[in-house]
Amino acid sequence: MKSIEFFRNIPFGQYIDNDTFLHRLSPAVKIVWVFMIIVLITGINSLVILLSLLIITFSLALLARINPNFILRGLLPIFGIVVFIIILQLLFFKPTGADIAIITLGKLVITKNLIVTLAGIILRFVDFMTVVTLFTAITTEADTVQGIEYLMKPFSKYSPWVHAFAMTINITFRFVPIVIGELELIVKAQVSRGSSFSEKKLFTGPIKAIKDYLPLIVPVIVRSLDKAMLLGDAMDARCYRSQGRTRYRALKHTYMENILLYLGFVLPVAVLVVSFVKKIA
Repeated sequence: MKSIEFFRNIPFGQYIDNDTFLHRLSPAVKIVWVFMIIVLITGINSLVILLSLLIITFSLALLARINPNFILRGLLPIFGIVVFIIILQLLFFKPTGADIAIITLGKLVITKNLIVTLAGIILRFVDFMTVVTLFTAITTEADTVQGIEYLMKPFSKYSPWVHAFAMTINITFRFVPIVIGELELIVKAQVSRGSSFSEKKLFTGPIKAIKDYLPLIVPVIVRSLDKAMLLGDAMDARCYRSQGRTRYRALKHTYMENILLYLGFVLPVAVLVVSFVKKIA
């Protein structure tokens, strides 16, 4: 039964309540740093910087008193995607004359540049999942909405829907574990009726596994829509409105949080500029 417990392998979207500096830090600061780190992950080709970002992420997880295994479990869902991309790279990579061949197996030639490319792909996926998982583990739903509203405050004079936009983004993130939980319930119900589902089937018989999981898409979507309708009804019953809302506790930054907020914009941009200058030099 453990092989079909999806929810325990999807830490994304699960908040861990600890009283640490990172939990108390302004959500606006955390959102800026997460966004700029994602920009770095997508725009930097240096393996050293990508590996450094991974080490920093796990260091922050320890600072927030979050078990590193909790972060690592979030890598399991993307394992198949990473393997698929690696296979495509191996099949369609064309070495140039300057590449140094390391392993030659018939038409398959593994060069130094191919290994660097594959390492960059793996590190990018791992960095992205660990950073986003850590953010959702140390930031509540309400703080996420408040942080997005704080950052979009300059646009509030032009559009009254800033809070609605922030709430939509937050609900989208928080619905991921709900959808995974619904999938787990449906699979367990099918297993109790004699069906066979297992993570091992994805490796031993991927075509058969895909055929088994495809019929689950419709009931998962239907149950997710039911959850969304219940959420909408609950918000409407509490007279929720996106405009004209006030807060019991307003978001105010300390001097240190303002410095961290500005550094979140400046440092990643500086790293990108330096990397670009070195590339064209």
